[in-house]
Amino acid sequence: MNLAKIMETKRYMESGLEREEFQNIKDEVLKTIEISYETNNITNKTEAFVGFARDVLKTRTMDFNALVVQTIHLVVSPGAETILNVTVLNYLGSTIETLNLSFSYDPSANKTFSSITDTGRVDTSFTFIAVSDTYFTLTIYYKISSENMTESILVPVEIGKSKLTSFFDLRLISSRGENRDKFNKTCTLS
Repeated sequence: MNLAKIMETKRYMESGLEREEFQNIKDEVLKTIEISYETNNITNKTEAFVGFARDVLKTRTMDFNALVVQTIHLVVSPGAETILNVTVLNYLGSTIETLNLSFSYDPSANKTFSSITDTGRVDTSFTFIAVSDTYFTLTIYYKISSENMTESILVPVEIGKSKLTSFFDLRLISSRGENRDKFNKTCTLS
């Protein structure tokens, strides 16, 4: 075996290990939600885990960046006003210059925020009235120095239920490349 072949094999194995690490981080983020949803502290625990993963990976010269959006509403009664709490966690490695949130129940109720620093968070809310089970859409637009992105999150509403919906955009970046995935998780809380 020559040196070039050995180096190529080494890079291939390291890249495979990074993909496996990335998958493990995704799995642990989801476990954080599953473990903590009964304690009414889901967002704080998610934020703590993302920060912990970032710190650990940084010691290994890898960057872990994330955008996390969580919505939660209490039990929905038919025809009654319900509050949808929204939290956006910025772990993108850059300041969010502009963040715009819009909720399909009332498209005129856009909310705009600016200068959300790395590791910063935004907490806000919208209201809605549902008379039967339905879905609403929360649209997120953000701008950082390296990209503009729009994401739409489907927010399920069931009469008599409380729900958490989470959206994750996770990125693991190293000298060998980038692993990225976007996914949602919805939990019925009660």
